[in-house]
Amino acid sequence: MSLTAGWAVQFLPVASDLDAEALAMATDVDLRIHPNEAAVKTRVLRPEHLIAIALRVGRPKDSLRIIQFLEEEAVNIAALCGVIARHGLRDAWLAFCRRAGIADPCQL
Repeated sequence: MSLTAGWAVQFLPVASDLDAEALAMATDVDLRIHPNEAAVKTRVLRPEHLIAIALRVGRPKDSLRIIQFLEEEAVNIAALCGVIARHGLRDAWLAFCRRAGIADPCQL
C-alpha cells in the first residue's frame, strides 16, 4: 500500500486471465479529486469483472460487495454470466447464490 496525493492506493499485478480481461475492458474516466484541480485520468474495472474477481477471492467482505452490486442493479447480468462462464467460476457463483439465498440469474 502506498500514498498517492494523500490517498491510499494499492497496485495489483495482472495475475490471471480474468485480471487481464478486466483491465482490457476497463472504462476510462476522468476523476476530479479537488474542484480547483485538473481531473486525473484513470481506468475503472467494470462491475461484472469486479464481481468475478470477488468470487475468485471469496472473502466474506467480497460476498457483501457482490450483494451490493446486485441490489443496486449496477451490473449487466448477461455480461456477468459470460465472465463467470469464461473464467471457470460456475461453482463459486452457484455456491455464492446458495449462501446469499438468491436464485441464480445466470441459470447455470
